[in-house]
Amino acid sequence: MEEWKFIKGYEGLYKVSSLGRVKSLTRQIKRKTGNYKIQGKLLSLIKMKNGYLRVGLYKNKKYKLYAVHRLVAEAFLDNSNNFPQVNHKNEVKTDNRVENLEWTTREENINFGTRTERCKRKLSKKVKGTNIKTGEIIVFPSTVEAGKNGFSQSAVCTSCKNKKPHKGYIWKYVS
Repeated sequence: MEEWKFIKGYEGLYKVSSLGRVKSLTRQIKRKTGNYKIQGKLLSLIKMKNGYLRVGLYKNKKYKLYAVHRLVAEAFLDNSNNFPQVNHKNEVKTDNRVENLEWTTREENINFGTRTERCKRKLSKKVKGTNIKTGEIIVFPSTVEAGKNGFSQSAVCTSCKNKKPHKGYIWKYVS
């Protein structure tokens, strides 16, 4: 069953749920022209480029973005060890249910689950370089291998993204 708790620092304004939802609360605001009632509602979550969900909260005319998983953890999970990071146990960055979250150290979070293996796979994309002048094609099993053969690994990655040449070659990822 979904449980709601106040968001620390926003008591009376917002609540976060055990399922990772965030809502504003119905409240009165004062204006020069009188008092207004603002109806509470579920807030839209913003998916960031890194895959995590964030939500924007207002207080005292200031707007701030917060990671939803962190709001859930701060409201529902004990952090007696004072760990700095929140880990998604199932590695799904949008699954902010309280039972999927845990406080952890930075090192444990980095090495958790299949992250290391996924990063290796990401780095293992095959790359193809085409010489701008001669049309000669060279292929490497990864940017790491290209780096071992006289090319800059990071420059090959950049060239794959922006199509600018590196050492006379235009680079592309090969599927």
